[in-house]
Amino acid sequence: MTPNLPNDAPELLSEFVKFYEEENSILCNVPPEEFARCFRIHFEIPFPMGMPDASIMVQNMEDIKFYIQPGLENKLNIRGFWISKGSSHIILVDAERPDPSKIKTVIHELSEQILTISHNLHPEILKRSDKSREQFVNAVAAHVKMPSEKFRKQIECFGLDVEQLTQANNDTLAGVARHIRDLVMS
Repeated sequence: MTPNLPNDAPELLSEFVKFYEEENSILCNVPPEEFARCFRIHFEIPFPMGMPDASIMVQNMEDIKFYIQPGLENKLNIRGFWISKGSSHIILVDAERPDPSKIKTVIHELSEQILTISHNLHPEILKRSDKSREQFVNAVAAHVKMPSEKFRKQIECFGLDVEQLTQANNDTLAGVARHIRDLVMS
């Protein structure tokens, strides 16, 4: 079913996505292709993000915050991608992914996706002035962050090593910011 108007998206979302409210997040269990289609229609977002399993669209880096979510216990099928737009928080869950017996870390995959996003959003960024590129780098870096208290509570729920995962997350965030700066300012 293909809707004619973006206003049809909430009905599509309720049809294809089973929502689980948890704090301020929505955990959804749906094949990624269907979720990507609903998300794209709902937010009218035109740029491809290039995910391996789905093509979710991202319009404006200033309006969307990317929270890097290290791998939690995969009984939740956490794919590791959390999008925040306004008051809507969405964790993308791959319903088709098999349940491995161990915890997986997805940070490095996300780092590459963030770099791809930043480049795709501004294909002409390298032609801009130093000041303009610096502003872009700072804007992207400011949106690549993790709400630490919520993160700690989440991983404590699964009996994981809070300090180890928090440090790994912080190190990766710093690395992502450096990579983006290198890419844009070179």
